[in-house]
Amino acid sequence: MKVLLTGITGNLGFEIAHSLNKHGVEILPIVRSVSSLESLDLSVENAIEADLADDNVKIDSGKVDCIIHCAGNVHFEKSGDKNSKMMRSVIDAAKNLNVPIYYVSTAFLWRESGSKEEPRNAYESDKLNSERILRDSGIPHTIFRPSVLVGDNESGKLVNWTGYYILVSAFLEAAKNSDNSKIRFPLLIGTSNMVPVDQAAEAISETVTNSMLHELVYVTNPEPPKAQWVLDTTLEFFGMRDKFEFVDIDFADYEKLERTKEEEALHLAGKHFSPYWALSYNFPESACERNLITKEYLEKTLGSFQNLNEVKTV
Repeated sequence: MKVLLTGITGNLGFEIAHSLNKHGVEILPIVRSVSSLESLDLSVENAIEADLADDNVKIDSGKVDCIIHCAGNVHFEKSGDKNSKMMRSVIDAAKNLNVPIYYVSTAFLWRESGSKEEPRNAYESDKLNSERILRDSGIPHTIFRPSVLVGDNESGKLVNWTGYYILVSAFLEAAKNSDNSKIRFPLLIGTSNMVPVDQAAEAISETVTNSMLHELVYVTNPEPPKAQWVLDTTLEFFGMRDKFEFVDIDFADYEKLERTKEEEALHLAGKHFSPYWALSYNFPESACERNLITKEYLEKTLGSFQNLNEVKTV
């Protein structure tokens, strides 16, 4: 089997490539620059240089079995229509090659039946439009909807320390800069749907290697942990839990408080993530079979994050 893969330098794309290699699948990565592969110690032998966000981009790959489209702009407020542009380029390539598309979207597009809730930000809006473009194209496809991706279950490592780890950094920075007064933050109510990136990659790889085509596949945690437990465990790992006071208000009321500079920094870091860190619902049935987010796992991935970023505990 031979596949075109976009987004190999991202967290999920990198792990999908690793998982597919174990299944004997030949990978042809599409990248804007082969130097990005070299920095990750990945082979550049079969790489195809192309910017999918450009108009009229041409993909010359020879015969392949499918396209796995993982590349994406994940900026919540500034993604614009880049994801939609990339989707159009991938569709053109799929039509020319006469192959299906496996597309990685986001689980947070899910809404209850009959809901009129609009996308929460520009990223969700662009991803939703990308899905529509794919469906309207007539190309055979599967859309994967993963939730929050965190470090590898075995090593705890991640190619790009984004998402959850950005919030971790914000809390650590606030604690480091505070005086002896407690830093207030809303008590997190609900769950945090986190999935180790290798668990997500394996679920996606299995679907691809078995050539299964479905409308939607959720790649989420079937038993997500409590969001406050995740945050408490995180801060305890760094010895900083006692620096914070979690107050029983929602984020909208937190925004109305007169905040210290440390609290304001947390507010700015957290406002884009607030819809995701404390879900009041769970997603539809997942391709992942079990919850791997344990205390042991969190300590492992936070240890990897700490070592790479030279974070000091208190």
